[in-house]
Amino acid sequence: SFLSVQGGGVHTLLVAARQFGGGERCIQGVRQVDTCLVTIITMGKGRKLPVVHSVSIAEFDVDVGNTLSVRHPDFSLKIDRQDIANLCIPDGGHLHDEDWTFLLLEDEEGGGVESGAFLYGMAYFHTVRDEKTRRGAHQKSLLLLSRQPYFHLFEPVLRTTMREYMDKSNKDAVKDLYRTLDKNINQNPQYMQLTQLQVMGEKIPVDLWELQEDTFGGVSLTDLCATFRTDTMILWYAALLQQRILFVGKTAHLVGNCVLATPLLVAPLKGFTKVMFPYISLYDLKPIQQRTYIGGTTNTLFESKSEWYDVIASFTSGSITSQTSIKLTSQDRRLINSVLSGIEDKQGEKWVRDQFKRYTERSLSKIEQGRPASKSLLNVKESPSFKNWVMQKQHSEYENVKEFFEQLKSETTNLSKFLFKLEQNLTNVGDIEEICDADGIAVVARSLSAESAQERKYAVSVLAKLALSIKGQIAILTESVLSQVLKLVEDPMMNVANAACTCLVKISMLSIGVNALLTRDVVPLMGGIINAPDLDLLMRTKAAQVLLQIYTFKPGAPKLPVEPFRRSLDTPDERFASILLNLLNVWGETVPKPKNLSLSMKLHLEALQDEDAETREKALESLLEDISRSKSATLEFVLAGGVEIVLFLDKLKEHALSFAVFAIVADTHTGRLQLGRPNVNMIARATDALANYNHHSSEYLLSAARFVEVVCQHAETAVPFLDRKGLGVLKTFILHFHNEPDVYVLCSPALGAVKNLVRTLPAKRQAIREAVYELQSLFFPVHPSASQEDTLVQEGLNVTLQVIQIQLEEDEGLCESLVKVKLSTMEQYAAFEPGSKRPSITILGSAPTDGLWSVVSTRHDSEDRWIVNRLYQPKGGRRSSRESPVPSTSSGRLHPGSGGSVLNTVEEVEFPPPSVPPPALPSVPPPALPSVAPPPIPSSQSHPLIPGVPPPPRKAPSRLSTSAEGQDIAPPLAPPPPLPKM
Repeated sequence: SFLSVQGGGVHTLLVAARQFGGGERCIQGVRQVDTCLVTIITMGKGRKLPVVHSVSIAEFDVDVGNTLSVRHPDFSLKIDRQDIANLCIPDGGHLHDEDWTFLLLEDEEGGGVESGAFLYGMAYFHTVRDEKTRRGAHQKSLLLLSRQPYFHLFEPVLRTTMREYMDKSNKDAVKDLYRTLDKNINQNPQYMQLTQLQVMGEKIPVDLWELQEDTFGGVSLTDLCATFRTDTMILWYAALLQQRILFVGKTAHLVGNCVLATPLLVAPLKGFTKVMFPYISLYDLKPIQQRTYIGGTTNTLFESKSEWYDVIASFTSGSITSQTSIKLTSQDRRLINSVLSGIEDKQGEKWVRDQFKRYTERSLSKIEQGRPASKSLLNVKESPSFKNWVMQKQHSEYENVKEFFEQLKSETTNLSKFLFKLEQNLTNVGDIEEICDADGIAVVARSLSAESAQERKYAVSVLAKLALSIKGQIAILTESVLSQVLKLVEDPMMNVANAACTCLVKISMLSIGVNALLTRDVVPLMGGIINAPDLDLLMRTKAAQVLLQIYTFKPGAPKLPVEPFRRSLDTPDERFASILLNLLNVWGETVPKPKNLSLSMKLHLEALQDEDAETREKALESLLEDISRSKSATLEFVLAGGVEIVLFLDKLKEHALSFAVFAIVADTHTGRLQLGRPNVNMIARATDALANYNHHSSEYLLSAARFVEVVCQHAETAVPFLDRKGLGVLKTFILHFHNEPDVYVLCSPALGAVKNLVRTLPAKRQAIREAVYELQSLFFPVHPSASQEDTLVQEGLNVTLQVIQIQLEEDEGLCESLVKVKLSTMEQYAAFEPGSKRPSITILGSAPTDGLWSVVSTRHDSEDRWIVNRLYQPKGGRRSSRESPVPSTSSGRLHPGSGGSVLNTVEEVEFPPPSVPPPALPSVPPPALPSVAPPPIPSSQSHPLIPGVPPPPRKAPSRLSTSAEGQDIAPPLAPPPPLPKM
């Protein structure tokens, strides 16, 4: 075995040689190898192994499947060649011109997995369309195996060679590539000093460095965090607990990157490489049979097999779900929010890795001391990786942020130096909180009016970092510091003004900051910066970001003249243009068509119009994945005529994904205009689908119901829905599926739609009450044998029914107030007898009155906030004389299906356990249910979307589908233009 000890820039390899075929031998020796070399000593032979192992061609053959047809030089491994070929050609790869997979194979020559010896492979997949072939295309992969994971070098090398091999039919390209790599790397002791390689006549830059255990060249933790955002912390827990983690989605290289980046979340821990499988093929399921693994696949069938994983990360929904009880703490949320904010500020990959490394080190130290920050981490102590960390723990030396701050407080001159050091080292949430607690805002604010431009710049830069903390932002607003920051936006020194804009970006990330900015007329100030072509583009981009965040929180705020912003769209900078397009969309303005479509959108639209039905279906999945991540991609899709294309597909064959796409499209003003056209009229299509539930699959009905739930959130679309007798359709739909426990989840969005109608159309409250009176007596029983997920669904349905009842009884004492409450138990209700000692609560709009009050809550949302519906005073109670209308929430929108609004800015209150039971539902006898047959449920032998594949298990609403927040549909417009030809 090998024991690698790093120190003083030298690797010491202790080679414990074993005699092949027999007993122990003595240690042959200790060899010191300079770090510019990568030398692997073969056990018992003492010879060097080449870094580059081989180059091969894998291709798909209609008759025999995937094969490894060309190998140079020829080789034989324990793993079968066809299994290697299966890992090189990703499922669904034919939808893309290119993709690539990552392979981690055992290197028997180097000592095997237990010795840490691996062959690291990258397979570059390329498709060349050819109608003359049986499959309509040639599909091949070029595989490079190496003993060092320099994936960032492999990618351009393989792409260049593969184009030469397939596009130019150069059959010697594979052999030529190996000769080039062998000469420049295998036979070159100083190869790590290379700066470029000449491959197929092209010069490819080379940048190689020493890679530590569980790290891989070109892998991005930043991309992983940007993809899964807050849910990234679920991965952090899963990696610490060494659970079975599975990534599912498109494309293979995005999935593989996340697999390879996961160990970086818990960087102090080592040993993950041996349980990592960046691409898992359906032909070989051995990886998922392990006790622990981190794997990825592009085959959505895996997602339906919940017994195969503990944690699943879905690229389609952009979310991560754990089947174990992982609950994020407030510290977890502060960390990930800080990281996401840093990513927005282009902090860089190293910075992101450092945040997680420091956070993990602190968490591991607490676990070692027997006081973990979360109960979820109690079992970490038993993991081999933790025990290894304890044995080899080396405390890293960090500069003391507090020391710089103390020097800043005591000094009166030359403050720029201390502000600079503070700004450079203020990187983790814990240090930020400490500075804020030590009155850091006031100390730093002294330098905002300094004569030195450098001092002003560093001071406002430090404030931007302190504003990442809620404590810091409140201090900035209450200490009258904001006025000074706003003055610096107009500072004659551009770097100072730029730093001040960065600070405003941070302030506008919270509702309280937006409110403060609006009271200081920041909107016209930012508009002037955006539309000043002579100003620095980065500063204009930050100003645009501030405006976008302000109008996202406060869409009703007065708008600025639009024409200057349209003129500013004429810019080569994609990020600046993207923010302006989103701003125009939030304002409800017509968004101009892009001059050029992105390559990814062209590929989406081409695949959606492919003659092959399977290709179109896969293209829908891929499209949904992209537009769910990016509002800009959604706008591009709509403006390119994508709505008409997807509508045409839905007419050919109904797809549950069609309504999922339209729900995201409806989150944009431009999309609502398209969906409201007479020949599209998705409101009518969705209503008809719910009315004729016997003729549709449960997945299609769920998507249609969620779409209707969104439609009912806005008056301009809720009224047309009612005009189509939509309320009666919802009532019949709910009453029918109330008798189907296996598909209770279908009632969730339908009940949410009723709730939204009551809220959106208060003038029609009486008519709605009469129409859905029967629903108020419903109850969804919780079956003793039901799973935890099903139980949560049933409880959520009953809570939503209670909310509807409360809403419909407004004239009997409903207090239109909202409050953020954190219950001390998991009960769904908190009730207090009149005269009992109630905790102090903060209410927006009115104060509590006498009588019995109950807080009706539904569930935790992804941000661990309680979603609260109403503070309700039953009949007979006295209404507050200071009652006022419901204030808008921070987002101005509702969570579809949540049954309430999310509040960010109200004081968090601890309630004691409930002393009385929740108010009982009225004892009204249930109505006779209509005698209609239930809708056909897909056969257990057939997947609703993929023929021949078993259906996925039924999940709670959070897993089956997602709805975009605050979506609505615009009224009908003129007919659309003809279907675009791609």
